[in-house]
Amino acid sequence: MKTVEWTLVMILCATPLAANECLVPKNAVKAAVVCGHVQDPAGELVADAELQLVNRGQVIAAEVYTDAGGNFNFGSVAEGEYHIVTKSKGWQLWWPVKVTSSKPMEACNQPLLVELSVGGCGGSVSKKGYHAKW
Repeated sequence: MKTVEWTLVMILCATPLAANECLVPKNAVKAAVVCGHVQDPAGELVADAELQLVNRGQVIAAEVYTDAGGNFNFGSVAEGEYHIVTKSKGWQLWWPVKVTSSKPMEACNQPLLVELSVGGCGGSVSKKGYHAKW
């Protein structure tokens, strides 16, 4: 390979071709109570994971930690649109959630499945019947 061609290849490989932004679904997961289970990409439950509900103003509306079985429950939260995120070291998550009721409920009748991602973009929140639209 000629020097000029090699230099061009190195420049192109070192230059980002797209913005480094994560894709977030257009439709939020709807939930009356934001509760459920947290797992890693291999499907193992994650204990002591920090989860936060962040509102549109980027203000933390609620915060919980998963129990030893990977379960969580934010309890009563005001109706509205949020993102469920994690600040736990080594994990990534940023997913839209729409809270549809602010009534206090103890039972987690429709649990969400939260899957954390390792670094970069990724992670997801789902429940039975939900399909993300991009």
